[in-house]
Amino acid sequence: WRDCACETNYTMFSLISNFFNYILRKLGFLNKEGTIVLLGLDNAGKTTLQYKLRTGLLQSFVPTERATLESFDIGNVKFRAWDLGGHSSARYLWREYFMETDGIVFMIDCADPERFPEAKKELFEILDEKSIDTVPVVVMGNKCDIQDSVTAQSLEIALGLDRQFLQRNLRIFSTSVKDDIGYFEALKWLADSFPN
Repeated sequence: WRDCACETNYTMFSLISNFFNYILRKLGFLNKEGTIVLLGLDNAGKTTLQYKLRTGLLQSFVPTERATLESFDIGNVKFRAWDLGGHSSARYLWREYFMETDGIVFMIDCADPERFPEAKKELFEILDEKSIDTVPVVVMGNKCDIQDSVTAQSLEIALGLDRQFLQRNLRIFSTSVKDDIGYFEALKWLADSFPN
């Protein structure tokens, strides 16, 4: 009986603690933290996004040679972001970073439709990975500022993601790192899905 009473007290404490943490978080007094991985083909804008989130500055980069970890804050959320190379010889390393991730950002150059089939193949390999089937995924259609780039809706169709929405915690956003469009909203959605 004594063990049962202790377990009940622990459960009540846990419920009360979770409730107060929820209230404090909603009021902005309690910070959230999460680790994300930035994935996608080369030239999609992953390193540029990571740099801009960390420094506030826009800069172009050569393709990423090795994984880099940077931290930045958005509101009351502290992000740790792994930027992983997108060239074909580096993609086999992506799965090494799945174990500790709270969210995945998959960036696509939405002004380069010729690479959509390759991006779709890589994205679906990630979405089919059983070890991360509960991890939220944001697909950023980056470079939406470029004329003739596709919209988020067109990207969803081109990638065949309509069926994935039913099976995964997944959202698509049109973004432009250059013009500050969409990526804050995408990361906020991702942070809302982080564990408490």
